[in-house]
Amino acid sequence: MLPVVEMNAQTRVYSETRVPGQTWILATVGPAYIISSDSYDKGLLSNKMVSVGFRHLFPSNIGYKAAVHYGFFKGIDSASVYTSQLLEASFQLEYALIGGPFTDTPNRDMLSAFGGVAYNINMSTSALTSSSYTKSFPDIFAGLGYQRTMTRRLTIGVNLTLRYMFSPYMLGRNSYAGITYSVDNKGNTIAKPYGLSNNIIPSLDFALTYNIDKKRKNKKDCDCGWTW
Repeated sequence: MLPVVEMNAQTRVYSETRVPGQTWILATVGPAYIISSDSYDKGLLSNKMVSVGFRHLFPSNIGYKAAVHYGFFKGIDSASVYTSQLLEASFQLEYALIGGPFTDTPNRDMLSAFGGVAYNINMSTSALTSSSYTKSFPDIFAGLGYQRTMTRRLTIGVNLTLRYMFSPYMLGRNSYAGITYSVDNKGNTIAKPYGLSNNIIPSLDFALTYNIDKKRKNKKDCDCGWTW
């Protein structure tokens, strides 16, 4: 009976000291690009997004992140220059596909998939139409992320994200308003808009995260997160 009592007591200790996840604060920076009907990149330094945020991962390998992003874009469309600035607040859910802090053995690497929603304020100008717009609209996004734990506190990583923006105005004009003409098999001329009805933004974000959890000890068979 004594070994059973001892085992039960040990299990209670694990339960009481179990940490329900890990928490990080983070910052990201990286190139981004507006995809539309006829927009062209003017260089990585002219098109970028930065962010700061808060992230938490549970022992179930499901996590969430809330962040604020700022994007600045400069490019060419129809031989004219446009500039566009984006302020975004986002919330995402993620799942650790491979590795991470809650594996059976220590693993410094983690590959995760994520998706979420965001709300944006966009200010853009176009030399083509001498117009400027300030628009607010939502977007949805998804992507893959990789991170590597360097120390108990410090993690570096990279995220590949694709955003679908519910607006065609990010180039300082309605990028769906152009008209192209074609002829059908009966000889009739057909006019239709060209370009994307909504803008798309792919981005590559380099991340630096800092673990803000209090110092703790790991125990065998306790999924409270490995530390180094």
